Amino acid sequence: MSNITNLSSFQFNKSCTPLVENLCEPLFTSFGITHFGCIRMLENGQMLRITNNKKWTKKFFQHEFYNDIDIYDMKDVPLNNQFYVFLNRPPNNQHLSMLCSEFNIWNFMFIYERFETYGDFWFFGTERHNYQIINFYANNLNVLQHFILHFKHKAAHLFDITDSSKLISTKIRPLSTKYKEKKDIQDFLEKISYNKHALGGNFCGKYLSKREAECLFYFSQGRTMREIADHIELTPKTIETYVNNIKNKIGCHTKGDLISMFSKLNVPYI
Repeated sequence: MSNITNLSSFQFNKSCTPLVENLCEPLFTSFGITHFGCIRMLENGQMLRITNNKKWTKKFFQHEFYNDIDIYDMKDVPLNNQFYVFLNRPPNNQHLSMLCSEFNIWNFMFIYERFETYGDFWFFGTERHNYQIINFYANNLNVLQHFILHFKHKAAHLFDITDSSKLISTKIRPLSTKYKEKKDIQDFLEKISYNKHALGGNFCGKYLSKREAECLFYFSQGRTMREIADHIELTPKTIETYVNNIKNKIGCHTKGDLISMFSKLNVPYI
């Protein structure tokens, strides 16, 4: 392995593959997805990579594809929100071309999540001929978000970065560009005295208050009522009231229902 830099993180990637394969088995057998993983990008440019394909992992490290800023750049990703990219056109760089031609992995959905101190890059892929998977991705975002939450819970120990040997050192800084659209939107909403979030789809004519929308967003990210209360400096009882109001407005009864509905609601950036 003398031709591989970041050797310790490569060894970590290989070691966690069996667990990732096991957790992904329902995802693979149910929907025909063959490739899944997450890359956590830190402010200092280091990365934590977790995925299921050992053979591709070796190529990934040999060619130092972790330096591909075209894929990992987070400048367009709203803070505390998600950004989706679908790929089914012919690949346009060496990284993607090798995935498609040599490993028969293509038709991707990328989910970018950006937070205060890190960003998560989730990827779902399948075989080259499986073009219809793109429609599945677009129509079942809530299912895939459920799986991400499940994976974060079951594989939480893999995301522990106190062991620096897991981390990949890169030449890029995907989080170095501060995203300013959130502030632009906040300034705009303040100028027009914006205080409600209109819901779309089957909920046309219904609204969430700014606080209700904020609670729903953080709830969909897997935070508890206590964590939401601490984050926005309210009491857990107040958060519970907001959540109950949301349930009544959109006809949901459980936490799972709320998380499923979040992706279908037209709620702007929080």
